[in-house]
Amino acid sequence: IECDKIRGLNLHDPPAPPLVIPPEIQTLLDRRAKARANKNWPESDRIRDEIAGLGFKVEDTEGGQKVEKS
Repeated sequence: IECDKIRGLNLHDPPAPPLVIPPEIQTLLDRRAKARANKNWPESDRIRDEIAGLGFKVEDTEGGQKVEKS
């Protein structure tokens, strides 16, 4: 176990529980994705800020929006 810790493998640590996204956040994410698809950057930024105010961080990746608790 100590060897795992030294190497940073964390083989004995339980995995983090999956993130549960509340329906209101998902609705905002869907609206934000639509705004981005329409290149409505001000609306996209506004929605991102609204999501942040509700305790979630949104990051844009090549695979789409990535969400995590802030």
